[in-house]
Amino acid sequence: MVEPIASWTKLFIVAALYAVVITLLLSPAMLWLYRRRVTRWMERTGSNAAASPAEDGAPPAITWRTLFSHGAAAGRSRLIPTSGAGTWRIVAGYAVGGLACTLVLTACFGFAFADQMTMTAGVTVVLVYLLPVLATGLYLLSTRTVVRVGVFAAIGILLYVLLGSRQDLGLSLFTLFVLPPVLLLLIFSLRFWRGVAPMVMLLALPASLLAVGAVMYGAKGMGVTLAWPWRLSGFCLGALIGYALLRGLQRGYDAQRFSDLELFVDAWWLVFLLQQTVIFLLIGKDAVYFVALLSFVPFVLLRRLTWRARPALEAARVPRDLLLLRVFADSKRMEATFERFEQRWRHIGNIRMIAGWDLALRTIGPADFVAFLSGNLRRQFIRDERDLDTRLRSLHGARDADGRFRVEHFWCHADAWQATMRALTARSAVVLMDLRGFTGDRAGCRYELLHLARHAPTKPVLLLVDSANAYAELRQLLDGTEHEGAAWIVAKTDADVDASAQQLVEWLEASSH
Repeated sequence: MVEPIASWTKLFIVAALYAVVITLLLSPAMLWLYRRRVTRWMERTGSNAAASPAEDGAPPAITWRTLFSHGAAAGRSRLIPTSGAGTWRIVAGYAVGGLACTLVLTACFGFAFADQMTMTAGVTVVLVYLLPVLATGLYLLSTRTVVRVGVFAAIGILLYVLLGSRQDLGLSLFTLFVLPPVLLLLIFSLRFWRGVAPMVMLLALPASLLAVGAVMYGAKGMGVTLAWPWRLSGFCLGALIGYALLRGLQRGYDAQRFSDLELFVDAWWLVFLLQQTVIFLLIGKDAVYFVALLSFVPFVLLRRLTWRARPALEAARVPRDLLLLRVFADSKRMEATFERFEQRWRHIGNIRMIAGWDLALRTIGPADFVAFLSGNLRRQFIRDERDLDTRLRSLHGARDADGRFRVEHFWCHADAWQATMRALTARSAVVLMDLRGFTGDRAGCRYELLHLARHAPTKPVLLLVDSANAYAELRQLLDGTEHEGAAWIVAKTDADVDASAQQLVEWLEASSH
């Protein structure tokens, strides 16, 4: 029994290492290629694009209110508590599921070191295994890497001090069992990995398993030259299996069986539990340690049960569907703003936008990734009215299991985005337009502003500007005048200080009253 376990352990270790390395190296490259490809398709024209009426001539008189980044919106917010409660609901679900895994892993550790386990040692093991739960909570609660790392390090140091005589045990456990997967979570949460790392891992893991397995079992005893065909054949077959799994993942995501957040966090927990299983197998070489990997099942079930026990809050009279318009400029700044804002707003309503190269790294989903891999990315683009109608009929309106609404982006050809913008404006209850970097020669933004002025003068609209020149250009284009009860709000922010997500939500709420 020991020999098969040792052989399978070696297979898992080598394959897992290959899969992680492949994911780390391949994810940024694939995102770069994806971004280039969608940018190229954006510049093309459709075969029968919907006609786009010109928005020439003087717009109707527009009234707006001007607010500043250091000022608070009037009235007590109903949306901020709703979004905050939704975030803590998600954290609670992952905490309960993570606690179940902690108990299982502690039991595995006790089984492996039964002769050395004491009460204080057991407490130390539990506390160390709770650190991945802490890392998950920090990932969910904050979008800033420096905050996540700083708080995790501070609590880790505090725990180390409190362990007293068990500091050596705690440090050894942390270094071997916790530190590698936490570092992996940190890397995968960065902008060049977050969007695709779980999906690349799904391709890389079966490919690595079959590539290593083919050499270990099929080409056993052969030379290096003869082993390569086996390795390559196993890798290709595994990649095909991974692609089939990815297609199933896409169908599940489209059917709202899970959210993008669940996809990312659950993928990391699965990798974490796989690592724990491999370590225990190296220590004990006993099949009982596979229970560590199987603890992923109660992790998911308990998380879902916790979410069902705490239904998502519904804010009274809240506009749900938000249309996000923006200047296609600084992608890094826009990504940071969008990530903070969507963390808040998705507990309140859907976010819809015309997709662009600036947020391509942030909004890529399973359907986009599968289309990219299969060479059918052009099918994701709206070319004419038929495509637009089909896409609009497929919009999601319900919450995911985690209680959040979805971000839905529309890839458009160069002559189809205006019709898409008009359709989304009509279906949205509120509009957020990021005009930071706006100048008068931005033809796309001018079209959007004039269309909103003509067709949505009473719709809640928040215009975000960051300079006196942008504000002057806006006034010249729309000839806006100040009015205390206006539905439109022009929010001025400092050029070097980004508006907080909470302030954006408060401004949007103020525009709805």
